Amino acid sequence: MRPGQLPGQRLPQGHVEVWCGDAPSGGLARHYNRPHGGGVVKVAVVRVVFDVLKPRELDSTDLARSLCELNGVSLVNIVVREVDVRTETIRLIVEGADVDIDDVLDKLDEMGCAVRSIDSVTAKRQGEQQ
Repeated sequence: MRPGQLPGQRLPQGHVEVWCGDAPSGGLARHYNRPHGGGVVKVAVVRVVFDVLKPRELDSTDLARSLCELNGVSLVNIVVREVDVRTETIRLIVEGADVDIDDVLDKLDEMGCAVRSIDSVTAKRQGEQQ
């Protein structure tokens, strides 16, 4: 069920939803499937842009390497936007075949980073599965 949806209310046929912050589970959903003809179409998150506050003592290279080790992640780009005494504000771009946003958020939290916002999400239809 999505926000504003009544219990038992169905989504229109062919509707695709990619949640970015208010998923039914309370977290961020990776993808949803929908009927498409005789098969199912998988929609995967392939790019996410975060606005992140990270501790200055955490090296950006270490952060990028740790995020690249996550399943589904193939590229991490970090741009420092602002530097304070204890923190750096960074623009973090994570790309891959099937990025699990919850895994990225967990890793950032584990490394002492605070996500200020998710600025952009790109999803891609993966094709039909019979």
